[in-house]
Amino acid sequence: MAPDGPSFIREAAGGGCPIGVSGFMRLESIEVRSRDEYRGGQEPEAFLWREKWYTVARVLDRWVEGRPDSTRLPMRYFRVQTVDGERFIIRYHEFFTAWSLVVPHP
Repeated sequence: MAPDGPSFIREAAGGGCPIGVSGFMRLESIEVRSRDEYRGGQEPEAFLWREKWYTVARVLDRWVEGRPDSTRLPMRYFRVQTVDGERFIIRYHEFFTAWSLVVPHP
């Protein structure tokens, strides 16, 4: 399996920081179905990555990067576990209303 496959992501997602040796994150755009009771991008339920749907069993952790001002809008991160036991880190960028999956740099 390629180093950027699901097992490599599971290691990074479960074992700490999602950044690679160079210190930069690689992101891949994903489609997400989320719980949007009162605002968009609230909590992911399922996501499509590399032509496969993953159902989120639970959100293991969540955090926000940035601040709500004109220079840097917050980005919401979610460490999730799928129904198959795989772990991923996904990000919601509020300004662009876009979801991404954090892929460790090889």
